[in-house]
Amino acid sequence: MDASVGRDQVLLFKTPVSYALITLVLAAAFIAGFLLGFLPIHSQKADLEAQNTRLHQQTESLNPKVAELERTNEKLRADLRLARLQGTAGLMSYRANRNNFGAAAELSSGFFDEVRETIAGTHDPALRDTLAKVLAQRDSVTTALAQANPAVKDQLAEIYAHLFETG
Repeated sequence: MDASVGRDQVLLFKTPVSYALITLVLAAAFIAGFLLGFLPIHSQKADLEAQNTRLHQQTESLNPKVAELERTNEKLRADLRLARLQGTAGLMSYRANRNNFGAAAELSSGFFDEVRETIAGTHDPALRDTLAKVLAQRDSVTTALAQANPAVKDQLAEIYAHLFETG
C-alpha cells in the first residue's frame, strides 16, 4: 500500500467548473438557511399582526362600555357627595336642636366648603341651583350659630329638607 496521496486527490477544486459548482452549492445552502430562518419569523409576524388587529377590535367594542361605566361612576360619586352633604346637614340640625350650637358651628364651615366644591364639580343644573341656594345661606347660618340663635334650627331643617328633595 502506498501511503502517499497525489495532488489530484487532495485538491477539491480541480477545475474552474468544479469551483463554480461548489460556490453555487454554498450560495444555495446560504440562501436556503436564510429562508429557513426567515419563513418562521414571517409567519410569526403575520400571526402577531392578526392578533393585534383582533385586540384592536375588542378594544373598540369595549370603548362604549368603558364610557358608560365612567358615566355611572361619575353619577355614583355625585350621589355619594350629596349623601355626605345630607348627613352633615342632618347632624348640624340635630346638634342645633339639642342646643349644641358650638358643635353645629364646627360642622358648618366644612359643610359649606363641601357645598362649594360640589357646585364646582356637578353637571346637574337642578343640583347646582339647590346647592347655590344653600351656599347663599352660609353667612346667616354661621352668624346665627355663633350667636346661638334658636331661629337657626328652622333654617338648618330647611337646608336638610332641600338637600333631600334634590337627591
